[in-house]
Amino acid sequence: MRAIADKPGNYRALHELGIPEDTLKSALLQAADTPAITLSDGIALPLAQAWKPLYLGEAAPHRYASVIRLNGLTEPETVRKTAETIPGIKWADKRGRLNELFRHTRNQAAWLKLSSYLLAWLLLWRLFDARQGGKILAVPIAAAIGTVAVLGWLGIPVSLFAMFGLLLVSAIGIDYAVYALNAGHSTDARLGGMLLAALTTGISFVLLAFSGTPAVAAFGITVGIGVILNLWLAARLMYSAPDTQHPDRQPPCRRFRFRRHF
Repeated sequence: MRAIADKPGNYRALHELGIPEDTLKSALLQAADTPAITLSDGIALPLAQAWKPLYLGEAAPHRYASVIRLNGLTEPETVRKTAETIPGIKWADKRGRLNELFRHTRNQAAWLKLSSYLLAWLLLWRLFDARQGGKILAVPIAAAIGTVAVLGWLGIPVSLFAMFGLLLVSAIGIDYAVYALNAGHSTDARLGGMLLAALTTGISFVLLAFSGTPAVAAFGITVGIGVILNLWLAARLMYSAPDTQHPDRQPPCRRFRFRRHF
């Protein structure tokens, strides 16, 4: 600063604009006498508050770290590979990391759901029999497969929230199938009960399909499609049963017996 102040030619343009030469020289000398500001002190200034989160501080002795935001990338994978070849640079992609976690959780939920089908069949086999349990379990499995097919046809990916919807669809399907085959009511009464259950489910969950949030909408669409398929498949199963026209029949459950005492 002092060297600049000693050479009037360096600030001649400002002098020609009307600023006195003494004022310019005094300002330069005052700036030269001002103590140097460290990087930490500079970040603390009011003008630097917008960039303060990008400064990570001293990561190692005499080595400082900062964050560089990259916006508008058209080939992020190419940039990532290039950045990884430069020493001292660590690539951080929060969105990609979250998507990877969601995919991992979705896959885990899918495998757990497949395992739950086996456990459900074992429970149904104990309560009823192998054939009856297989018929009941076929309803939620077919509904889940059909729901995934419809989602693919609509161009909706099977995300984590759609997988949560499939979990609910499977539980609803088992409820409908058990009621369709084992409730001691007439065919019309059982069909009316399932329609009422589907209506209440629609009011509770299907309205989420109209949400402006894609994740919530995917959950609602998945449940809506699954409920319709479960209702249709359970009704088909009910009408295909050989004793569907006998409303006074006893439920075929072999583990539980209901007795009325007077």
